[in-house]
Amino acid sequence: MHTAILNCDDDNAPIMADPASVRIFAMAKKISTADATVLITGDTGTGKEILARYIHQHSHRRYHKYVSVNCAAIPDALLESELFGHERGAFTNALQRRIGKFEDASSGTILLDEISEMSCGLQAKLLRIIQEKEFCRLGGNEIIKTDARIIATSNKNLRRAVAEGTFRMDLFHRLSVIPMEIPRLTDRPLDIDALAHFFCYKYSNGTKTLSPQLLRAFRNYSWEGNVRELENVIHRAVILSTSRCIGCGDVQLMQEKSQDVLEFRTLKQIEHDTIMKTIDECSGNKSMVSRILGIPARTLRHKLNIYKKKAEF
Repeated sequence: MHTAILNCDDDNAPIMADPASVRIFAMAKKISTADATVLITGDTGTGKEILARYIHQHSHRRYHKYVSVNCAAIPDALLESELFGHERGAFTNALQRRIGKFEDASSGTILLDEISEMSCGLQAKLLRIIQEKEFCRLGGNEIIKTDARIIATSNKNLRRAVAEGTFRMDLFHRLSVIPMEIPRLTDRPLDIDALAHFFCYKYSNGTKTLSPQLLRAFRNYSWEGNVRELENVIHRAVILSTSRCIGCGDVQLMQEKSQDVLEFRTLKQIEHDTIMKTIDECSGNKSMVSRILGIPARTLRHKLNIYKKKAEF
């Protein structure tokens, strides 16, 4: 599921109320006109891809393609072909030439999402593209030029990865010409109400609201999954609630305590119960479960296999 931070009804203006968010998007708009590489870091679910798209939409490249590649979701053997393309016969089943993402994004922007998952071998090839603005398709000798602007994201500490030898220092410095870090949702608390209202309106088409008690409870909760978790919680509540005003009793996984402080089970228990309950509500339709919970289908299958093995044991 796409993490929503932007108000698409208002020229993609970001929904924000916290000074931390205001500073981030002000900086993003300022640097959008440059062609320098941007490195966006932050925890999973904070909205890194949304910020990358915002930069593209405010740049002179906005009339050209914005191409996103999830480096963590594509096996390394396939990622090289995905990025650079291949010629016919480059490998088994390469029956025809394929244009890679860098070629496709020329004159536009390419987002390398979760770049920390890229192998060191591919990192070296990426470094050449940044330096020389050229590459060859797999199995070919033709030099292809590209002027795609590169934006990279990572939910890991890349400086630590460099120290551990899993990420190239020269690539790190090439990528972080303009470094940007998105704080966790709990570190920008004024955004919680604004985003909660937005998600409620989005998924209910304006037919439902959130109670003041629920909003207070949200502000007292440590959102480990950040904006993505908030979005998923409200999405489920809108679906399951039978009243126009959604209260604490309508929100899954939460039990109200005194002063609206919330008590939670372990994350693994919550994850397991949520997945199994959603599968039941969707009558076993795993594609629908994947969309509702905002997790890749492959991840869902992996987790279900783990649950099955534990049950058999």
